[in-house]
Amino acid sequence: IFPNNYGLLSCLGTVLALAGDTTERAEKLCEQALEECQSTKSRATICATLCFLYRRSGKVEKAENLARSL
Repeated sequence: IFPNNYGLLSCLGTVLALAGDTTERAEKLCEQALEECQSTKSRATICATLCFLYRRSGKVEKAENLARSL
């Protein structure tokens, strides 16, 4: 119903990650949310979630680069 709603995409990505779903699926949802989002505060929250997901999947350099961009 709301395929481009960054808030829903971000929440779904976070919930999937916390539920133990595949990190790749959660990463894609959060990355899509980040592309759609214009709010500075929401972008920071999505970036923090992505940092957690990247680190969890062994993409430490990607996580560090994203954290530095905050």
